[in-house]
Amino acid sequence: MSDTLTIDQAVDLVTEGSVEADNPVIEREENAALEGEEISDGDDQPSGEEAAETPAETQEGDVEAPATVVEAPTFWSAEGKALFATLPPEAQAAILAEENGVKALTAKKLEGTAAEKKAAKAERDKFAQLTTRMSEAATQAETTFASRWAGITPEGWSALAQQDPNKYTALKAQYDAEQHAVQQASSARAEAEATQHTEWLSEQAEKLQTLCPALVDPVHGEKNLRELSDWLIKEGADPEQLPHVGAVEMSIARKAMLYDLGVAKLQQPRKPVETKPGLKPSGAESSSPQQRSAASAMSRLSKSGSIDDAVEVLLARK
Repeated sequence: MSDTLTIDQAVDLVTEGSVEADNPVIEREENAALEGEEISDGDDQPSGEEAAETPAETQEGDVEAPATVVEAPTFWSAEGKALFATLPPEAQAAILAEENGVKALTAKKLEGTAAEKKAAKAERDKFAQLTTRMSEAATQAETTFASRWAGITPEGWSALAQQDPNKYTALKAQYDAEQHAVQQASSARAEAEATQHTEWLSEQAEKLQTLCPALVDPVHGEKNLRELSDWLIKEGADPEQLPHVGAVEMSIARKAMLYDLGVAKLQQPRKPVETKPGLKPSGAESSSPQQRSAASAMSRLSKSGSIDDAVEVLLARK
């Protein structure tokens, strides 16, 4: 085979070499092949239209976060919650801040009140224990003094003073000192017991606010309490023990008293209703005073729920 090229073959070789030399893509591929790199064919790059169609979420800051729903305070009514939902976020935040402030202040006050009550109870318990010890000590001192100096009379002291003045002086000084100590112990016991009883009465009055408000009512409480005391004494209670009756017992006693009074009134004979002669009812009859009284008592009972109003309803319906 001859190595001589024809004119056409030479032209083809020159043309192919020129294309490869002038084509930057081919040159880049050849260089990459020599360096071992991978060359993208350009198909992976988005076109102008594709770039325009890129989702907004891939671009930072283009997507808005969904609005957070702010809940109204849980104790609000349905109408209040609905109105709260229509307010702008700034107003909602201001309202919630105020509510949180009120809650924090209330919780702080309740905590302080609970701590104060706990401390007060601890002090009362401590004082009660001290009072008990003082009472026991005073009783023991009184017993010891009485047994030690039993049988000594003014006549005996006079006889001893004549027979042995020195012994009389020593014994009389001992007697006076012990008697003074017993008197002090008895006075301290009485004072402590009085203070303890005053505190106890205060506790019972506080309980009566719930158990029987009528006995601590600012206007009629004293009168109601006096009526209850008179009824208890009439029923056989010891007047000296009444100041030591607790709130629970007083509440039960008042209910019993009102029941007895109501039954007693119901057992009384009814007075005949007087009617004027010659008058005839026309149209719808108007309500009688008794009916109006019953309706009024029922209205009061529905609002108060107290035993007093219940008795009034019972009496009005007699």
